[in-house]
Amino acid sequence: MRFASWPFLLLGFLLPLLLWLRLRGHGTQPSLTFSSLPSRRGLKSTVAKVRDLPLFLLVAAQAMMIVGLARPQFGFSKEEIK
Repeated sequence: MRFASWPFLLLGFLLPLLLWLRLRGHGTQPSLTFSSLPSRRGLKSTVAKVRDLPLFLLVAAQAMMIVGLARPQFGFSKEEIK
């Protein structure tokens, strides 16, 4: 396999930077706090379980777009020799 526009693959090095920028804010103090209920301490909410799913989908879509921009090409080339 070869890439017709291989310089676009260099954009893939930006993906870890984008992940770092997105995830560095997760450890901060929440802007809205709720009262704690003793009966819900061991339970995780559905929102907490799928919180990182949109981030995963965003990074996967960006990775596929970068590979698409690089235009992967398959096949064989023929050369006629006289």
